[in-house]
Amino acid sequence: MQKDPYDWAKERIGYLIEKIDLIKNDSQIVSPGRIWSIKKLLALDYYIASTHAIFKKNFDDWYYVDTHCGSGVIGFEDNKLLKMERFPGSPLIAALRNTRNPFSDYFLSDISAESISVLNERLRRLKIHVGNRKYNPVVRSFSDTVQEIKNR
Repeated sequence: MQKDPYDWAKERIGYLIEKIDLIKNDSQIVSPGRIWSIKKLLALDYYIASTHAIFKKNFDDWYYVDTHCGSGVIGFEDNKLLKMERFPGSPLIAALRNTRNPFSDYFLSDISAESISVLNERLRRLKIHVGNRKYNPVVRSFSDTVQEIKNR
């Protein structure tokens, strides 16, 4: 029997969607998604896991920087195939990986105060899955976040 080449992706998508079940259908805002959004987020999920061992051997600290973190959940209202589906965004993927592949720190920022407020609430509600870490998303521009990191 030939192995399905998409098994890994199906397992990852299932895992991620299961973990956000508590917030998946909340009435909060979602960040707009397109079909390529899932591909990008699966690549992020894959690379976080695969690079963790390499980075930990060579660096004392490593950071997750997301300067356009949004609300933490992506919605696909404009896509017929994925209509009304919800998928974890990049900050939640990094946070869900926290237990197995933690970063030294997380720099989560966005220019939308509403998105940051919603992301903070979602991280709080998902505490059982994302751990006890303080993620501290902030309202801040890309350039201000870069400056903050440079000043550390």
